[in-house]
Amino acid sequence: MNLDKYIAENYQSNSTWFTEEVKQPFNVTRVSKVLNNKNYLKGLHAILSKPDVIHKGVQFNTSKMILQTIKTIINFHATYVLGRPVSLVGTADMVSRYNQVYRKGGFHKSNFNIIDNVLKFGDCFEYVYYESGKIKSRLIDSADGYPVYSDSGEYIGFIEYYQDVVSNIESYTIFSDLNVSVWTNESGTLHKVNEYPNLSGLPVHYKNTDEMFGVSILDDIRPIMDKIEIVINRLDDSVYTLSMNPIGVLSGQSLSGSAESEGIGFVLSLEDGGQFQWAVANLDSESCKLLLNTLFNQLWTIAQVPSIVMGQSNVANVSEVSLKLLFSLAHNKGLENTIYLRDGFNDRHEGIEKILNRQGITFNELDYIDVEFTLNRPTDDAEIVDMLSKQFADGAISLETYLDKSPLINDVGQELERLGKGIVVI
Repeated sequence: MNLDKYIAENYQSNSTWFTEEVKQPFNVTRVSKVLNNKNYLKGLHAILSKPDVIHKGVQFNTSKMILQTIKTIINFHATYVLGRPVSLVGTADMVSRYNQVYRKGGFHKSNFNIIDNVLKFGDCFEYVYYESGKIKSRLIDSADGYPVYSDSGEYIGFIEYYQDVVSNIESYTIFSDLNVSVWTNESGTLHKVNEYPNLSGLPVHYKNTDEMFGVSILDDIRPIMDKIEIVINRLDDSVYTLSMNPIGVLSGQSLSGSAESEGIGFVLSLEDGGQFQWAVANLDSESCKLLLNTLFNQLWTIAQVPSIVMGQSNVANVSEVSLKLLFSLAHNKGLENTIYLRDGFNDRHEGIEKILNRQGITFNELDYIDVEFTLNRPTDDAEIVDMLSKQFADGAISLETYLDKSPLINDVGQELERLGKGIVVI
């Protein structure tokens, strides 16, 4: 099914069908989740709605401390996969041409932003286009992107919609396989303001599932973080009100008057039989510690982050094998992310090839391009270099492979050029 048929069957060929499409319940629900996650990452946590109370006759501002641990978790997974730029592999001519496109278009920076958005919101959308002599990448905000899928799950169109918060002007950009059209209601009525050929195809839809839309990492770990914030803030309130600022209890007589609440060293003169004492609560610290440790252990497990990364464990004399075991969950998560990223990169490369073909640059059927990820797991670089040296000395690997696998080399082409192999990087 193509987009025109979809519009005809679902919207009776209405020219402004996209205004109804963005209001479909599944789109509204998804965008609401994205906006909710954005607010959470900005620091708008549920604990901030905790009410204040009256303590000792005055208002007591309860603790509302927020923990931005999830930001650190997201950054860990993003840098684990794409903290180091991907390497392009394939046939020499195609790799050379795509490396040039990547460098000029700033695609490596886009790569990191893509995995960051996928982790935060479950989806990321990228449009590849040609401008000022360069093939560039533009990421579309997850809250503004509306991919159009047919009933059979086929990706057939895309809508970018946003509303200006100041002027309330709405803008729509509709992508089909052949054209891109821009609509706005700036003059009071919705009308088309521009249309141009689509050189690269539909925006690339990056996601972390095989379903129609991805799932944010916040969906799994945010409930645990909310609970941790509740426990820590209640513990903070308890220590302040019941231990550091307890309620005084007088028995045997009555007193009138008052004293400065922040004063120190006051003396009470009591009659015989009068008694004054502080009502101090006994804090069950072991139970609090057990609860928090359990919550944090579940957080690290579900987030697939080694506790040592967050300073929760002591590390001393750890071998590389032990590090691999400690990072096994994180490594599995990283491998899973690379699978879905590779699907998106393949779609991106097809869009780049379409633009190159329009420029007269073509490749034969046997040419191919792929990406290779270098996951950021702690390794013993000296041991890796030693193994590579032995394989190279035995003639088991080529010089190019040696340089590509070496953790000390960032630009293989440049290094080969320096070695006098005659490979020039443009």
